[in-house]
Amino acid sequence: MYSVDRLAHSFSTKSTYLFVTFILICTSSESHARVQWIWKDTFSMHEQKELMNWITHAGHGMTALFGNLPYPYKVYFYHSNEGHGPCPWAHTRKYLDREVHFYVNTSYSLDTFKQDWTASHELSHLMFPYLGRKDMWFAEGIATYLQYQIMYANDTLNWNQVIDKIQQRLDKARSYKKFDKTSILELSSYSRDTSNKKYFEMDSNYYVRLYWGGAAYFLYVDEKLYKEKKIRLQDVIHTYINHPEFQYYSTAAVMMQTFNQLSNTDIFTETFKDIIVKQGFPTTHTQMTWLSNHPPSFHYN
Repeated sequence: MYSVDRLAHSFSTKSTYLFVTFILICTSSESHARVQWIWKDTFSMHEQKELMNWITHAGHGMTALFGNLPYPYKVYFYHSNEGHGPCPWAHTRKYLDREVHFYVNTSYSLDTFKQDWTASHELSHLMFPYLGRKDMWFAEGIATYLQYQIMYANDTLNWNQVIDKIQQRLDKARSYKKFDKTSILELSSYSRDTSNKKYFEMDSNYYVRLYWGGAAYFLYVDEKLYKEKKIRLQDVIHTYINHPEFQYYSTAAVMMQTFNQLSNTDIFTETFKDIIVKQGFPTTHTQMTWLSNHPPSFHYN
């Protein structure tokens, strides 16, 4: 699931659509965003219905946490029998349009698709600019931190299940000792620098460490926002996505400054120094205890 391809930001030439349909999600509990469904391979009507149900279900979690999404986006589907699970590969593009591309194995049931975190992870990426591979810690960290919370918000998981899944993955990332003397920031830079021999030493465990190291940063941020300002990361994101001037490309530095301004704090840049720049994987016991007692609210729903 943690493949280099799946993380890639691509600018490949668009090919001819085999089938296109449009849907406007417009009930009070769902997104008001305009969704364009694009079928790049042949899918039966039943498969199309099931896949749209899957993405719409993930969208319910998004709107529960962040309110109605103020932007349109395109969802592409491709057949794939490679890899494991119902969606072995997915990625986003944010050049001119917001797009998310899913490579799916339709032999799996709709319930299995809903239990998979891919849709929640990828749809959350659409809220933020493309940051480039060197700032992958931020882009993948925030999507990783949010993915299970979105699944809680659409009733796929209960909060105890969310905490268990986050804890298990943080523990797994921490157990990968190969980069204990390396900061999360350095790990992020390796994903871009093909001249560095460590680029060729990367594997799935490397990405687990990088993704969840970034997620640990946002866990720290979320706790600090609550304790210092009585707000949550979801509140900062809600304000951000409703800002009229969305940039399709940015950097982690700009995003941290923007989030500082929106929260009227220095929490994002100060936590960066404490968590992302320092060697090793952060301890998260105190933060996970806090999170277990503070599930997100749905006041934007």
